[in-house]
Amino acid sequence: MTETGYVHRLHAGAPDKPILLVLHGTGGDENQFFDFGRRLLPEATILSPRGDVSEHGAARFFRRTGEGGLRHARSLTRDGEDGRLRQGMC
Repeated sequence: MTETGYVHRLHAGAPDKPILLVLHGTGGDENQFFDFGRRLLPEATILSPRGDVSEHGAARFFRRTGEGGLRHARSLTRDGEDGRLRQGMC
């Protein structure tokens, strides 16, 4: 995450088409599924952020609390940062 928001890729689609939020897996980045999203919905706006949690250098969106456990408070809808997420990507 940067001071202005999440590192991300954005493809502006047609104004009347849907917005597709594409999230990568552990160790991926904003490029992992970006092209897949463009192929899936070619006219949609595609938004692909990079997870802001580092686990041994691997980017992810959730911090683990133990083997098999996730700290859900680190989700994209967390309070206080949701506005920055939208503002940083638009």
